[in-house]
Amino acid sequence: ELSLLLPAGDYSISGTFTTTENDVEMTYNGGKSAEVVGGGVESPEQQVLFSVDEDHSVSFTVGENHTSLEQSDEDGDEFTIINNDAEDGDEYTVGEMNLELIYNGNRPQDEYLLTVEMNGGDAEFWTVEVWNGTNETTGEDIWTISRPYTLGLDAGTTADLRLRITAPNESVAESYDEGHSMLIKMTHSDQSTNEYEIKLFVPQQYGIDYDEEEIPPVIGIQPGNDDTFSFFFENTGNGDDTFTFQIDMGELGEYTPFWSITGASAVQVGPRNTQAYSVTIHASEVWVGDDDFCPISEACSVTITILSEDNTTSEVVTLNIQTALPRLEITDNGALGLSQGGFAAMGQTNQFYVDVENTGVVDARDVEVVVIKPVEDAADVIVGSLVLDVPQGETTTFTIDIDPVHEIGSISYTLQINSTGDQLDNDPDDVIMKINYQPEVSTEANSWLGVVVAIIVAGIIGLFWKFSGRRGQAF
Repeated sequence: ELSLLLPAGDYSISGTFTTTENDVEMTYNGGKSAEVVGGGVESPEQQVLFSVDEDHSVSFTVGENHTSLEQSDEDGDEFTIINNDAEDGDEYTVGEMNLELIYNGNRPQDEYLLTVEMNGGDAEFWTVEVWNGTNETTGEDIWTISRPYTLGLDAGTTADLRLRITAPNESVAESYDEGHSMLIKMTHSDQSTNEYEIKLFVPQQYGIDYDEEEIPPVIGIQPGNDDTFSFFFENTGNGDDTFTFQIDMGELGEYTPFWSITGASAVQVGPRNTQAYSVTIHASEVWVGDDDFCPISEACSVTITILSEDNTTSEVVTLNIQTALPRLEITDNGALGLSQGGFAAMGQTNQFYVDVENTGVVDARDVEVVVIKPVEDAADVIVGSLVLDVPQGETTTFTIDIDPVHEIGSISYTLQINSTGDQLDNDPDDVIMKINYQPEVSTEANSWLGVVVAIIVAGIIGLFWKFSGRRGQAF
């Protein structure tokens, strides 16, 4: 307590001192701000309170003699899960870790709750438990997912901590280059926390797989074009893997640069993920017409070796490449929107459909289908056309608008395929499509026609009743 004679105005008092209590140095701080009122009034005594800042901190020390965990020599906070297939099959060996809790606070007694948090894409499959004594009856260890602790200058400044760690099944566990982060948390009753990080590593497994049935027996390449072929492969390992690709063109390599096959040199794929890999195949136009240059044979086999980052695990994908041209033919045709095939309405634009099938092993680009109308005593004229692509092994429908015809009669149109972008492996046959044109029957005419038909039918029924002598009976 201080009593001072001061002039009118504001003033402040502060101070600090240290003591040693329970072998811990305590630092006390205090202060006060007040106002001296003028007018000759003596200021009252002031009381300055000093207090020590509360400290609830806890530190962690990793012990030794862990069970079924491999501790790193370089960093004692890093551990590797042990894989003992001879004993555990597809399960990792359950490990136990020893730590010591050290109370660094300055309170006589503090209450904490210890919990553990796992991080990682497979975190939900990990189980971390805290040892919480033994069963008095059976003598078995008691393991729980959390445990309360009481620490303090009076309650004790150290405590043992044992953790039991159960990793996921090998088919689920993931391996990370930086390991899994395991956070040990001591949460004080005032919700302040102290954390300690342990790194857990899962041994990385490597594997590659692809479906051979998805690779076609032959891959056609149009001379003078660049075509892309893709296939899927899977990283069957449990960690991120960087796969490298080596393309061996075999005997085709002798014809560089007339032939070339290129693709990415490396691709990173996550654990148990599927990834597409694409190559660009180029054949020079100088090979046009040389059908025997690249038949399905060993000379045309290209191999792609997929190598894991362990430089041991690999797969070889074989592609059989053949120069080829599209093969087209018209498979179906007709007029759209008609109730009867082969007929079309006069005086309006009609739509013809033409189905073109590509039975070749390469896509047909810029295929033009034309509709040709014969003209008496003059050259035939094109009355409709359309350009589309026809992918390999597929049928494309060309829907073509045809100008109105204003005379009753039939017209035999010629349907013709022109491949404006590519050469073809065949000479597609022209197809004749005969269309009969007739006046369009309006909706109103159809209604009157229905009335007339109904009257005629009613008359016939009336005559039948009259001459049969069965009036009034059900007909």
